[in-house]
Amino acid sequence: MAEMILLKCPQCGANLSIEKGRTEAYCTYCGAKLFIDTNHEYTIHNVNEADITRAETDRMIRMEQLRMQKEEKEIKRARKKKAVKYSLIYGILLMVAGVLLAFVDAGFVCLLLFGIVLLCLAAGWGIELIEK
Repeated sequence: MAEMILLKCPQCGANLSIEKGRTEAYCTYCGAKLFIDTNHEYTIHNVNEADITRAETDRMIRMEQLRMQKEEKEIKRARKKKAVKYSLIYGILLMVAGVLLAFVDAGFVCLLLFGIVLLCLAAGWGIELIEK
């Protein structure tokens, strides 16, 4: 009959009887894979491959989420730049139209005022973009 050694499972704490000379075994209670050193010293290492795979998958998911967040920020920034550009253009056009048409009829002064408001908004958005 083979000589047996007694070990304790590091996962569940169960007492295990393992044949002397084996380098690996499985816990009969929790299924943990155990690696055993044979240099007159019995050290048990528990390697749970499912946990390793889960950690790698979680890391890959997190990296993809970070990439997507960065991409979303870049898209928002580009949209805001476009909004600033068009607001500046429309503001200037409205101011010019308001000035020119104010000579014809005083009612067109509101175009001038609306153009000034658009320019102020565009300037505020532009400053906000520069600060970020």
